Amino acid sequence: MGPGLSPLSNPDDSYYAYFDPSSTDSGQHTFNMLRDYLRDQGLFDGVIGFSQGACLAVAYIAAGERLGLSRQIHPSFKCAVFISSMSVPDAVAFNLRGEIRLIDPGIDGELIRIPTVHIWGAEHVYSKHCYTVRRICDQQTVSSFIHGGGHEVPGSGAQEAVIETVKAL
Repeated sequence: MGPGLSPLSNPDDSYYAYFDPSSTDSGQHTFNMLRDYLRDQGLFDGVIGFSQGACLAVAYIAAGERLGLSRQIHPSFKCAVFISSMSVPDAVAFNLRGEIRLIDPGIDGELIRIPTVHIWGAEHVYSKHCYTVRRICDQQTVSSFIHGGGHEVPGSGAQEAVIETVKAL
């Protein structure tokens, strides 16, 4: 269960994830499913992801940039919005080498060249991961908004946070 979700959920229930970050097979399978979906469903102007969905989108776009395939695997992404992203696995490492490695801006630099918006809560347990994702994006076209909540999308109860989120977009 994601951090901050316990008041909204039952700890005895089963929950799902896009992939198991400790399994290269799971990562490869999910990455391939996303690639196939994007190929089969047509062109998209942008991508929005929350939590592990943001992590998956970041990994996918970054892999295309690292392999020089960005025009082939996400030719129409003109922008991306990442909300409360988690640590991002290096999709090139798990797809080509079967290795689990996290993207590191100190080593990998700026991998995402499209305009991005990064939104996370000041109380987010893993806000460090959100900041790391921000650092792998083009610093000339990146914008951020940090709201007062935690691991969540600012909702209608936080009117100022919603307004600032829309401005960041």
